Order: sequence, then C-alpha cells, then structure tokens
Amino acid sequence: MGCAVLFTADSYPTRMGILQAELMAIKEGLSLVSSHNLSFESIETDSLQASLAINSRLTLGAEGILVSDIIAMLTLVGGAFCCHIYLEISKGRPILLLK
Repeated sequence: MGCAVLFTADSYPTRMGILQAELMAIKEGLSLVSSHNLSFESIETDSLQASLAINSRLTLGAEGILVSDIIAMLTLVGGAFCCHIYLEISKGRPILLLK
C-alpha cells in the first residue's frame, strides 16, 4: 500500500520559465523522497510539457540539465516513470506515488 506525496515549487531568486519551474519542483520532490530513503513508482504532473520533456529525455537548453538530473534519479530507483494528469485531478500539484 502506498501514499501520495504532493509538492510545489517555491520562488527562486532568478527568472525561470514555467517549464523550468515545473521541472525544478519535480527534481526537488525526487530529492526529498530520496533523502528520506523512500521508494516510488511514478511521477504525476499536470504539466504536459514537463511530462513530455522527461519521457522524451530532452537534454537541450536550461531545461535539459534539469531533465538529465531527473532521469538520473529515476534510473537509480529502477526506472520509475512520469505521466501527465489533468489539472482537475492533481489540483495543480505534481505528485509522487510511493510504493
């Protein structure tokens, strides 16, 4: 039986686009889960762009660095995946589903 962990990105001192902010929130959530030695099976996000970037392994530009970090974290846990869900379901927050 598992549980869901909700997380959001806070503001950062630099300007970043929406995709970068979404990817930063996912990366920070993965770091939090990792630091507590929890396992998870998937990431659900209402950001279609973030989901596509992670699943297509986009590694170009500023977003590419974040995607590479996320992919490395996902690989360490055995290849968990990222999927897009509609905003009404997630209430606007990325979710990690824990095992």
